[in-house]
Order: sequence, then C-alpha cells, then structure tokens
Amino acid sequence: MRAYARGGDVAFDQFWLDDDVFHLAVAEAAGLSLLPAMITEMRGIARRCTITRTHDRFDQQAREHLAVIDAIEAQDGERACAAMQTHFDSVRSRFLGWLDRH
Repeated sequence: MRAYARGGDVAFDQFWLDDDVFHLAVAEAAGLSLLPAMITEMRGIARRCTITRTHDRFDQQAREHLAVIDAIEAQDGERACAAMQTHFDSVRSRFLGWLDRH
C-alpha cells in the first residue's frame, strides 16, 4: 500500500488483487466470519461493471488503507473503525461521482 500511496502508474489488475487481500485480511482480523464471503461476492459483481475500471485515486485508496493498517498496528480499534468508515465513505463518493458523470 505504501508504494501505491506514492502515486504513479498503477496496473488496475494488480491493485485490485492487493485491494482484495487488504479487505479480506481486515475482515478476518476483525473476526467477522461472514464478511469475507460477502466482500468476495460484492467485489465480483463490482469487477464485472465498468465502474470499477476507473483508474483514478489508487493513491488515495492506498492512503485510506494505510490509515486502517496503522490504527490496527497501534491496537486502536476506535481509530481503525473510523479509518475504515472514512474509506467506505470515500468509495461510495467515488462511485456516486462516477454515476453522475455517466
């Protein structure tokens, strides 16, 4: 994630794989046993949509992921939850923005 956060050219498929690993690891670490399967299903659907092929802001997404990782490493559950909520809000905002343009 640190490399992605620095920006630059990013291959969508590689970011997608690393994004999968991040989300599944966080769900499993949180002990949310149903969430990994739900995430896999939702991301499978999203991947089939052109909406997920927007290549902008991988650096922003990576910085959001790093905020979650840093909070988990610090064992600060409240901060991790807030960082994940910020990430979810950002994803929703990007998708809605994409829909407004089309």
